[in-house]
Amino acid sequence: MKAIVERPGNKEDKVTLPSEWTRGSAAQLAYGQLRERIVNLELLPGTLLDDAALGQCASVSRTAVREALVKLSLDGLVECPPHRPASVSRIDYSSVEALLHALELMLRSTSHLAAQNRHDKDLQLARRSADALDFARDAENDAEAFAGLVELHMSIARAGRNNYLSTTLNRLFGDVARMLRAHGLLTGRFPKIDVGSQKDTLLRAIWQRNPSLAAECGRQNASAIKNTIQQHVIPPRLPDIEIADLKTVVFGGTHCRQAAPGGKN
Repeated sequence: MKAIVERPGNKEDKVTLPSEWTRGSAAQLAYGQLRERIVNLELLPGTLLDDAALGQCASVSRTAVREALVKLSLDGLVECPPHRPASVSRIDYSSVEALLHALELMLRSTSHLAAQNRHDKDLQLARRSADALDFARDAENDAEAFAGLVELHMSIARAGRNNYLSTTLNRLFGDVARMLRAHGLLTGRFPKIDVGSQKDTLLRAIWQRNPSLAAECGRQNASAIKNTIQQHVIPPRLPDIEIADLKTVVFGGTHCRQAAPGGKN
């Protein structure tokens, strides 16, 4: 099965769908690198994506980049309009409540399924993510602690063995991460998400195959993320920064211009 990506000049390039990728493929490599740059706002919303330049940076072919862009568009992180260059998607602040509601449903259901379907190896991978979270929290690195929390729940989602749920959760975490990162760019500090010792209870519930307790732990972690978003990202006013200013900076590419090579504005 092939997907057709149309480009200016009436050219058509056949690219493989993400479901056809092999582990460690060039497309998978390009996807991982581009997703990280978009989520961390190294590539700001609205940025045009030149597949040739991106391929050169990632040391992969333009076709591999185009395959990655297809999957990123499915993640909601890239827009691929017909006959126009792809671009990084805007951050949709108008749908925050729906996003947080969906996140809670996903964390509850994936935790529940993990307690039912996990293998011993799954718990080993989840424990590594939990250890990385603890290490970042001890170092007071809130951005890395959030990354550890994301990887913990993605490990749990994979343990649940439902690709539809894990794919959806991955997309939701991408949106949440961009909102938190945008706040960090403007205030100089990444918001802290306090899950306390809840992760230990969650891992124990999964180990003991207790789906109801695991689901409740997932809900509580979702509530911690929700509280942080509501407190720091969508209050009526940020300290000295209005939400409208945040949208102008992130959507308008002010940060991108300030970070241009040579410090040119």
